[in-house]
Amino acid sequence: MSGEPIRVLLGLAPTDEQAIEELLYADARLSIVAGAGSASELAGLASRHAAEAVLLSHDLRGLDAGEVARLRARGLRTVGLALTDAAGQRLGELDVDAVARPPLSPEQLLERLREPVRVDTDQGSSATGDTTSSEPARNGNVLAVLGSRGTPGSSEVALSLAALVAQRWRTLLVECDGDGGPLAVRLDADPQQGSLLGLARALQRDDPERGELLSRWLVGGERGWPQVLLGVPDPERQLSEVVTAGAVQTLLAELSARFALVVCDLGQRLSRGSEPDAAVRLHRDVLVCAEAVILVLGWRQEQLHAGFRQLQLLLDELSVPGERIRVVVNGQGAPGAATSADTASAISHELAEHGLSVQAWLPWDARALRGSVRLGLPLALARPRGRYATRLRRLVDATLVPTQQPERHAPPSRLLLPPAGRTGRAEEVALPWRR
Repeated sequence: MSGEPIRVLLGLAPTDEQAIEELLYADARLSIVAGAGSASELAGLASRHAAEAVLLSHDLRGLDAGEVARLRARGLRTVGLALTDAAGQRLGELDVDAVARPPLSPEQLLERLREPVRVDTDQGSSATGDTTSSEPARNGNVLAVLGSRGTPGSSEVALSLAALVAQRWRTLLVECDGDGGPLAVRLDADPQQGSLLGLARALQRDDPERGELLSRWLVGGERGWPQVLLGVPDPERQLSEVVTAGAVQTLLAELSARFALVVCDLGQRLSRGSEPDAAVRLHRDVLVCAEAVILVLGWRQEQLHAGFRQLQLLLDELSVPGERIRVVVNGQGAPGAATSADTASAISHELAEHGLSVQAWLPWDARALRGSVRLGLPLALARPRGRYATRLRRLVDATLVPTQQPERHAPPSRLLLPPAGRTGRAEEVALPWRR
């Protein structure tokens, strides 16, 4: 592949394109596939043309962090062209993979456009970031669960929800917290023996045995626990291997081809700092690829403020459609938390401003919490008839719809799942908003 030109899509403003015109069109090592004047037009080109990278202007019409993440999910390396410091700062906020600053030599531009080659030292093979060679058909749904700073219980919501759904459908809980999660400790498992990282490497190698390997890497699946794919063992050192162009979408496609529902437990950090952040990128990439997002809010004032900032980021910066967002308020009645009707009314009013509503008010259930610690079970299973489990089960019923025929239509706020007990192709999920 080293002898072939890099196929590039252009999303450049005229002044930016003119600044590097000679580099773009005079070098045989570059193949300019097509160009677009807006982010929506660029997305259409990306779906129709095979390309490896995209060059972007900071002020391309309609470009936001969500569009950048979606382009990356398609397997495109996103490179911004910055003629000024202000443009470079804006491109950093958009979380592009690399920034090119003229004057550039042809070699420097090519270096920015190429995905870095990584050496898989554990497996003794190289990975180029090309994860799209044999992407499976995506049949299941992906549901992302997200909290916010200071809000407790979002990981428990993901775990308990996955455990309840697993009683009826083939379900997988994936630990997608880029800052590290607690599931390995809770399950007494070693992520070095199999994790999200192992699957990412298997996909990069296009390993024909990855399905068998995945079955060995899954933990849980006993005593009511759903099957679990643990997170990256050493996120600080290894997470960058999971967030190469196209990697997250391919990972989720691989998993949702095998499970009716994939529940992703995300870390709460979505805001990018001054430097590239692999954890933030993982969280963003999962969110833009998911069919639905559950945002967990807390009851305390500082938790609500953080939660509503998170909601604003989802809607505005990442352009997640409102019909894909479900809001859960956790910890009602917890010690020190506000419990007044005025607080609930204020939450509902704030959400209504965005066309949203609370899908579930989850109570503080001290008995379920004690049982969870004592029995080593998800909260909803430790006290299955308790208030927490009952309300979470209602959320499941309101979000997931059993259907005999995957092609059948459903309200746009709900996902369709197959009848309980079905396997194989029968576990397809019809997605109303993909039509």
